[in-house]
Amino acid sequence: MSVAPTRDALLPAPATPAARREAEAARLAWIAEHGPTAHTGNPVADEARAAHALDAWTTPIVTGRDADHDPAALGRIAAVVSDLTWRDLLIAFVVTRGDVDTLSAATEGAFDGMLTTPEGAEPLRPSAVLPDEVSLLLRTGAHASGAPAAHAYATAAFLAWWSGEGATADLAAEAAAEADPTVSLTNLVRVLLDGRHAPAWVVGEAVAGATTPCPLPAWR
Repeated sequence: MSVAPTRDALLPAPATPAARREAEAARLAWIAEHGPTAHTGNPVADEARAAHALDAWTTPIVTGRDADHDPAALGRIAAVVSDLTWRDLLIAFVVTRGDVDTLSAATEGAFDGMLTTPEGAEPLRPSAVLPDEVSLLLRTGAHASGAPAAHAYATAAFLAWWSGEGATADLAAEAAAEADPTVSLTNLVRVLLDGRHAPAWVVGEAVAGATTPCPLPAWR
């Protein structure tokens, strides 16, 4: 770890126009191949699409966390996080350390586990590689614009909050709101940050068995 020269340096600089065009072309190509939405009404087709969505995320992660991935890989991630079901699947995948592989497993349980811990249960804790995963999402946002950028930044902000990186979460939420103020996950992050709500694992370490329930807006 190192100290950032400025607070703004916590977020990557916007990508070059050429890199953005390459990422956008890859995003559109991925949507054309796999469909624009997670739900088709066909459970088999939906599960297949979910598997492709996770592949778009896990491939760059496996090939080198926090590496300078090519714009095409970031464009595919932008396509995934722009659909709310796939985005939630990705978040659940990261939070549970890969313990989900179907749409049906991407429930609110992972989100609830980030916010509260049942008495006597072990809280969900961030993995050591979560900062690299947040970084990948931030670079995805830097290679996109409009709603795709906002979804990537909002997802990064939510996971950065959960990791305890409040400054990064705040900046990512600002970037998300600037790219597209209608993305509701940004509102959830703002409530968590403005209300000074700590992740459940932080509260659990401070006071054994304690939780911090908080009123949350809808993020879907």
